[in-house]
Amino acid sequence: MRAANDVWSKILDDMEQRGCVGKSLPLACQNYPTTITHVSNDYDFNKAPNGGCNVLCGTRLVCGHRCEQLCHPTDPNHEEYVCRKPCPKKCERGHRCKRRCYQECNKCMDETFKVVPRCRHVLAMPFHQDPSTFQCTKPCPKKLRCGHACPNKCGEPCARKCIEEVLKRWSPCHHTCKTRCHVDPAKTECPHPCKSLLTCEHICQGTVRTCGGCKQGRVHQPCASKCGRVMFCDHNCKVPCTKNCPPCPEKCENRCSHSDCHYKCGQPCTECNEPCQWKCRHWECTKLCGEMCNRPRCSEPCMKRLKKCGHRCAGLCGEPCPKKCLVCDKDELTEILFGYEDEEGARFLELADCGHVFEVNGMDGYIDTQEKEMKKGQSTSIQMIKCPRCKKAIRTSLRYGNIIKAILHDFEGVKKTISSRGAASMRMFGAKVRQDIASGDTVTEFPAEILNIERKLERLTTSEEQNVIKNQVQFLKFMTKLKEIINQAESVKRGPVHHRNYFWEANVSVDDPEIELMKCELDGLLKWVTRDRRRFSEQELEEFNEELHRAWLMLSYLALKLEIRKGKISLSESETRYMAYVTGNLETGAKLSEKIKKNCSTCLEHITRNKALGVKYTAITEEEKKIIVKAIGLAQGHWFKCPKGK
Repeated sequence: MRAANDVWSKILDDMEQRGCVGKSLPLACQNYPTTITHVSNDYDFNKAPNGGCNVLCGTRLVCGHRCEQLCHPTDPNHEEYVCRKPCPKKCERGHRCKRRCYQECNKCMDETFKVVPRCRHVLAMPFHQDPSTFQCTKPCPKKLRCGHACPNKCGEPCARKCIEEVLKRWSPCHHTCKTRCHVDPAKTECPHPCKSLLTCEHICQGTVRTCGGCKQGRVHQPCASKCGRVMFCDHNCKVPCTKNCPPCPEKCENRCSHSDCHYKCGQPCTECNEPCQWKCRHWECTKLCGEMCNRPRCSEPCMKRLKKCGHRCAGLCGEPCPKKCLVCDKDELTEILFGYEDEEGARFLELADCGHVFEVNGMDGYIDTQEKEMKKGQSTSIQMIKCPRCKKAIRTSLRYGNIIKAILHDFEGVKKTISSRGAASMRMFGAKVRQDIASGDTVTEFPAEILNIERKLERLTTSEEQNVIKNQVQFLKFMTKLKEIINQAESVKRGPVHHRNYFWEANVSVDDPEIELMKCELDGLLKWVTRDRRRFSEQELEEFNEELHRAWLMLSYLALKLEIRKGKISLSESETRYMAYVTGNLETGAKLSEKIKKNCSTCLEHITRNKALGVKYTAITEEEKKIIVKAIGLAQGHWFKCPKGK
């Protein structure tokens, strides 16, 4: 400072003359004035951390502990000091507090054994706990009405439902299954595995594919087995079991020397319009890449040498050089497959898709044979030519480009057949469906389901999805009739209603549990049919149609049965016999044959001729029997083209 500024130089000189400048600054402790701390740098201030000195305070606090701080002129009365020593207080039983001195004491948590007054169980609980308010954790000693022990704790209310595993028998299937004691077989579906053989020849199996879930074999759940079929594009179908595989969702593997197709495999590809690159010193194609090539194959030997070993290439002029060398890899290349491999002057070709190398004459013959069969109509199967060794599809080869292009052309026809027939066709289909819906009361009766169908109409891609929409709409129209009938049956007793399209007209008020159970079954069918799905199998449609006919008969029968019971109506001997026949067939839950359905309908019609009855039965019409719409028949597995080129 003296060197940098004259003013400071004069000040320092004056202070030195007065003896005011030294090597350190003496600090006196306020509590102990005789204790001096000399400070010459910033570290020396640590000798007086609280502004005092290094002497321990040691003052006795109100809690009885001493202050553990060093001398501190601030807070002399220790009003802000926090004592962190263990609390010395004890509870009335002499248990020491487990908190710190500055913290408020809690209730004593030391455990001791006490008797719970309500049940007289002896339990370990915190000392402060009042046993009369303690929830006993011992097993409940009481028995439920079924005779099994209550599964709850002693201090909890007894269980309303017994969870003991017992064997129970379901009706009408007569399966005996292990289930919880509280389960009522009359109100629940039979949990026995279905295990039926479906029409697809798979076993019906899975967590929801139970006897009850499949309506005792009347309406099976969709088959959950994986399809796994190799589709015409050479990819495996990954959807559950299906007769007609949906458009392939894999990335399209079609490519050329210019670009790759970026669509999904099941979508139509765009042809490449770049100039064809199949050329060599002898020949050159002048067509576009997506068109048929107009040059022959060149069989002259390649004059290049391999970089890895310097030996002459074993390939052909204008073709990619094989990675295998006739000198270095002679044994592998000359392994006999077509019979020409070990001949002198043999040339080899490497397939770009799998990397396998073949002798050219043999490979040309292999390809040409399949091409001739296609042209003569001897082979109408639409599928890629496969590698003779690994069976991988050959998609990329300039030498065999024409046959690959011909097959891909057939593929595009298949894709258009499987996929929807364009946006215009979809709009027409959507308009027809909306018109069909608006013609009845379906919109008001099933608004959520109709809204879901409206959403699906916007994203249809296949004819099978169209078929799903058609059948869902047909089902909702039929359900509208059933729902209105049930609504009338639940109404207050009034005069007879006359609706030509309804199968029964009732003068009754329904509070019958059997009809409530039937409503639950119909709700289950509603959820099953209207859920999001890509297709209906033929078995589903047939069984579903049969179940609706059964529901028609069942509701008619239940309405008649309720009317007879409520009106205390006596039936004649023949009517009683007819009623017994209907009861015996409908209440079994078994699948109904056409003969039994016809007989039940005749019996119900005969019984309702009784003038004492207020129920009139109307048989289901032939038009209503045909509510399902079968899918368009498409070939299963491989696709084939017309041998006449049509």
